[in-house]
Amino acid sequence: MIRYLQRTVKDESVKELESFRTGCWIFAENPSDSELALLTDAHGLERGLLDDAIDPNEVPRVESEGGVTYIFTRAPIKEGDDVSTTPLLI
Repeated sequence: MIRYLQRTVKDESVKELESFRTGCWIFAENPSDSELALLTDAHGLERGLLDDAIDPNEVPRVESEGGVTYIFTRAPIKEGDDVSTTPLLI
């Protein structure tokens, strides 16, 4: 699922947009192959690095490709009483 989010100037809340707009945040959760292709084609992102971002064993690092910097990190998630981490690409 791909969502486009933007902070509003008026009250600094975050609102969801219907489509991409310059300056928005692209939020992709469990993207499908077609969604990854859209991110690659429409936004010029590197497909191999996007594939790395959904790899559950990916380690934190920084990559630069074609003038774009990719920051790979891990974010905590809570499932019941357990806490684990999941990859996060910025």
